[in-house]
Amino acid sequence: MKLILKSLFNILLLFIVIPVFGQGNEYSIEMDSTLKGYNKFSPTGIRIGADLLGPVLYFIDNRNLSYEFTAEVDFDRYFLVAEYGNQQFKEVNDNVDYSMNGSFYRIGPDANFLNSDNLLNSFSFGVRYAWGTYNEKVIGVVDEPNWGGVPVSFDVDNKSRWLELSTGVKVRLYRGIFMGYTLRFRFLRKSTVPDVPFDSYYVPGYGLADRSNTWGFRYYVLYRIQWAKKPIKPKRKN
Repeated sequence: MKLILKSLFNILLLFIVIPVFGQGNEYSIEMDSTLKGYNKFSPTGIRIGADLLGPVLYFIDNRNLSYEFTAEVDFDRYFLVAEYGNQQFKEVNDNVDYSMNGSFYRIGPDANFLNSDNLLNSFSFGVRYAWGTYNEKVIGVVDEPNWGGVPVSFDVDNKSRWLELSTGVKVRLYRGIFMGYTLRFRFLRKSTVPDVPFDSYYVPGYGLADRSNTWGFRYYVLYRIQWAKKPIKPKRKN
């Protein structure tokens, strides 16, 4: 797992230093007196994408399959980001079969610290409000001191919510195509209490439910649909 993440990060760094195709003036325009009166917070495009890492990791650990999609609209140096994902997780041991199937959602702002880049690459920090809805099933046998092996069967619908801090890089490869990664720190998770004596084991988009916080990493391919050139501040000259 660490080797895969390191390799993906190195690939992204390689794209950063390779000259990209196309000219900056296809996508952006420097702010000057001719743009006086322009509302810099007017959005100029939407970037939509899908995670590549989740399906790849499924071939390494077939207990866990996830799909994630993201969309972000620019407002000057900020993005409004909305994300959706679906996750399936299963675990089998000698006594119990567990499975989870659910969806998760995230929404929140990002601040871009490369807002003078004429190719609209981004290095961002953000915050997300996230929530998941999911179904958990447990089938098996539990050893009781007085009764011996007791069969159990739970089918539980649940909801969870949490906060995330995120950072990431997105780099233009060719025309509207971008690639990049996002690193997440998840915390302050809250969950509904089911009507059965069973606590959530795995939360889609979050991870193991008994952890007070978790980390996540995703690698995206994205496409930007542009309806106007983005005004950017001129880069400072030394």
